[in-house]
Amino acid sequence: LVIPSPKKGDDPLQKESFATRLRAVREARHYTLQEMADLLGTSKQVICRYENGQRTPKITVAADYAHRLQVDLLYLLGESDTLQPPQTGQPDQEILQLFSQLPPEKQ
Repeated sequence: LVIPSPKKGDDPLQKESFATRLRAVREARHYTLQEMADLLGTSKQVICRYENGQRTPKITVAADYAHRLQVDLLYLLGESDTLQPPQTGQPDQEILQLFSQLPPEKQ
């Protein structure tokens, strides 16, 4: 699975990074919008809005998507080029630090 890396930004939930990474994962796995929506428990319209940068999920939703897609949350957020999630199963300190830096309305 080869997924191109978008440029990194300062915002942990930067719309471009999340949108680009989510679409890249979907396309690399050959999922339709409907298949992706079914896997993530949402509608294809929501996935389309995420991929087009019209909408950004809360960090908890992004974390759930990363888990369901079996990718590293930091990868989805554009903060890491490591596609695979950590093997520990324990909360990643880096993720917790990013979460604590978000304004309350994005947590």
